[in-house]
Amino acid sequence: MRLRAVPPVTLLFIAALPVALSGCVTSVPEPGDDVPTGTGGAGVGGSGTGGGSSGSGSWGKAENPSAGCPVGTLPSVASLTANAKLPDPFKKMDGTRITTKADWRCRREEILRQAYAFIWGDKPIPAATNVTGTVSNTSITVQVTGGMANASFNVSVNMNGATAPAPAIIGYGGLTGMPVPSGVAVITFTAIESTGGSGAKNGPFYSYYGSNNSAGYLTAQAWQISRVLDVLEKNSNIIDPCRVGVTGCSRWGKGAFVAGMLDNRIALTIPSSRVSVARLACAWSRCSIRTAAASGPITGSATSGGCPRRRSVHSLPATAPAPTTRPGCRSTCTR
Repeated sequence: MRLRAVPPVTLLFIAALPVALSGCVTSVPEPGDDVPTGTGGAGVGGSGTGGGSSGSGSWGKAENPSAGCPVGTLPSVASLTANAKLPDPFKKMDGTRITTKADWRCRREEILRQAYAFIWGDKPIPAATNVTGTVSNTSITVQVTGGMANASFNVSVNMNGATAPAPAIIGYGGLTGMPVPSGVAVITFTAIESTGGSGAKNGPFYSYYGSNNSAGYLTAQAWQISRVLDVLEKNSNIIDPCRVGVTGCSRWGKGAFVAGMLDNRIALTIPSSRVSVARLACAWSRCSIRTAAASGPITGSATSGGCPRRRSVHSLPATAPAPTTRPGCRSTCTR
């Protein structure tokens, strides 16, 4: 193997998998922690009793463990001001800072709500009873009922020498060239993205919630990943739902990033290729408050400079240059 052709993240991938995919994680309170006891809730995207079993503080076991936290009124676009520095992630919307680990749960929900409203679009959680499917050594089928129309899709499985119930890595567009360790199953997810940010869109998410739903494709793809996890939780004899990671390269690396961010059950998130990071930076710069006169979809990539499919409203200036090259991982993926 020519190591010079392998992105550094791939080497980390090899080293991290056996540790990161070791089982579900449950938060353990420390002395002095004020552990919240909320009961979950609707959140921005939909029902808090969904397939992802949103709940209070179930770290690693719930799609949204911060559901049910009270979140105040989000700031308006017009009220946001430029800030030359990164915002303090530990400062709450009311201006106070969190003081315990337990406080992070509700601060997480604030950040999540802002990401839904200003960047990605809502990611609803369907009722658990509406998500069904099957799991075999070669494929996973997913069916979701109860929406505007029923949604269904499949992903392929390669056990890769793994013993059931196996740890697995979900690859956006496959894992061509990436050396996945033997004993870790590979799940290939074919992401759908066929149009720009405005107008009718297609794919299982848009079949279920409507083709003109304002959520972007990255959110729609993350929703599919979450539904795969729902099915794995109900059929855990082949793939261990507590030991699932997600990865992708370039644009699909950004998709993996969003999937991991929006579902706390994912044990390991590996966005491969620096261009993904650069474009996320672009989302936090060129599509900033200066271009966000109104919240809503952006029309096409030419307008957004490669930014996500919704306008990004945040506290960074809009002067950062767009990435001029597409470095990394051409030898290890096809996207």
